[in-house]
Amino acid sequence: MPSLSELSQAKTELNASLVQGLDDISRSASVTFTKYVRKVLPLDGFVFWVKASVLADDPDTEPDTKEVKGYLHLTTESIQDEEQLYDKNVVTFTAQADIDPFNDIGSEVLYIGEFYGIQFAFSRRSG
Repeated sequence: MPSLSELSQAKTELNASLVQGLDDISRSASVTFTKYVRKVLPLDGFVFWVKASVLADDPDTEPDTKEVKGYLHLTTESIQDEEQLYDKNVVTFTAQADIDPFNDIGSEVLYIGEFYGIQFAFSRRSG
């Protein structure tokens, strides 16, 4: 079965329906992602995530923010254990196209998204 990215580039009725459906659900929304780089202080080992544009030694010349069109789905699940009660927030983001910079990141780079004041980062990719 073809992936959504393959279907979105094919000129079929299904492609038109998928793209239109995603536009309707997302209301043509876009999410701003900002690139952060991991820096460890040599003296004490403290770890900081610093905005890439602030660093003078960042070799990447691309802008540190990316606007991505897609659909953002937020869910909150209340979990009660014997000792505690807490909420688990899950963010699912469906993009209309592949986000190439996200495929190349390692453990030293983090993209943080912001949507209506809510900030989030991804811990895994599916699909």
